[in-house]
Amino acid sequence: MTRRSEPLVLFIASLNLFLVGFASADDKQPGKTGQSGNSISGCMTTACHGANSASDAPLWQRAGSIWFDQDPHAQAYTSLQTELSKNIVWRMTKREMAVGSIDYKAFLEMKCVSCHASELAPVSKRNLGGDCQICHGPADAWDDTHFSQEWQSLGAKRFEDRKMVNVESIALRAAICSSCHVGELSRIAGRDREVDHQLMASGHPPMYFDFELFSRRYPKHWETKDELAQYGKSSRLRSWRIGKLQASIARMKMLTARAEKAQQSESSHDWPELTEYSCTNCHHALEQPSWRQAKGANASYSWDSWCTSLLGQAIGEKSSVALSNQLEELTKEMERIAPSAYAVQSKSERVLNLLESELKSVIDTNHWPDADLTSQLAELLKLEPTLSSWESAAQWYILTESIADGLNMDASKNRFSKLTKQGFFGEPKTWLRNDESTRPNSSDFRPGFLSDYSDTLFQELRSRELRSRP
Repeated sequence: MTRRSEPLVLFIASLNLFLVGFASADDKQPGKTGQSGNSISGCMTTACHGANSASDAPLWQRAGSIWFDQDPHAQAYTSLQTELSKNIVWRMTKREMAVGSIDYKAFLEMKCVSCHASELAPVSKRNLGGDCQICHGPADAWDDTHFSQEWQSLGAKRFEDRKMVNVESIALRAAICSSCHVGELSRIAGRDREVDHQLMASGHPPMYFDFELFSRRYPKHWETKDELAQYGKSSRLRSWRIGKLQASIARMKMLTARAEKAQQSESSHDWPELTEYSCTNCHHALEQPSWRQAKGANASYSWDSWCTSLLGQAIGEKSSVALSNQLEELTKEMERIAPSAYAVQSKSERVLNLLESELKSVIDTNHWPDADLTSQLAELLKLEPTLSSWESAAQWYILTESIADGLNMDASKNRFSKLTKQGFFGEPKTWLRNDESTRPNSSDFRPGFLSDYSDTLFQELRSRELRSRP
């Protein structure tokens, strides 16, 4: 489904009629609200969340329309009908299949639907993509009680013993995002969420996800003013820390499951999974002169550090030493010529246990004073010369920019949109459908390519320090 050229009022009205009329006879399982079971049609009426997104209605009443009109998840299944997706399916299966054919849809159900649509939705509604249920839980669980004053007055407790998901929790939001954007194995039989090397080599985009950065660019259909008021200048740092931990937890669970699977398999050809490693170990230009071709520059392949770099900055200082030691042991094992699946499972489980225990303390930390933010930023600037990969450089930039923005520094307002050709670090903007510019690219990385930005931050920090002296 694409945007329509009619006025938005007519568009939303048409959408509501479409959603209500789309349920097939086998989809009907009436709940207390009278909506179809596991259908979002009841959610999208104008009296609930389907009011005109441009109207003066409260945000909660416009949430569904904002989601449908602006949210990229609404197009997640539609993107599987493109020529790019058709080519990916052909490379995966070596079979010519027409988009929309029974075989094509069967492949999508097996390999793609767990992320590109809501598994709770009827098959006839896959075209609604990652609908409300993928984050909020089953539609039929949101019965008449959820808009009563009594239920609202219960706070977070109102979600206990219910199938409804409390996405007011930033930690839970980050976990839900990570389950698709990082991955999740050992789920429903045949419905793993995994972009492996075969799928990526067939044309699937890389799975680079940062919760804080994506949240900032995301077209929100919920109120954020209370969160900003509560955490103030450190709200973005808090978001980065929680998102970083949840993504790393998801990554460690993926690695643990892969290692466990490798031990159970008689064949070792799928171990280690190549997407565990930095793509540029193998995929880089061969022209001369090139820093990658310098002697010793690429003598060994490196474990992908997207989720694990700067992880020490996301947890408490006391635990960061223990985490650093455990990550070092895991990294050494992963970067051996033939890493032991048994050793990797054991070491990744240790890292996982530490991360999960640290998450609660990070969630409970309300804010950081300006002095702490300034101190952390100063320490980060010292790390810039040590950045050895695009992944670690990208994470360093996202974190430093988040802190600098909280401190209202000029450098954070003049973002370096040309750091990569794709502009991954550029100005936040409303998501565009099939917007290639949101996809990161590691081919532009050169050692020291963030030095100008680092120097700018350092000089501004120095000037502030001098001005604050008596």
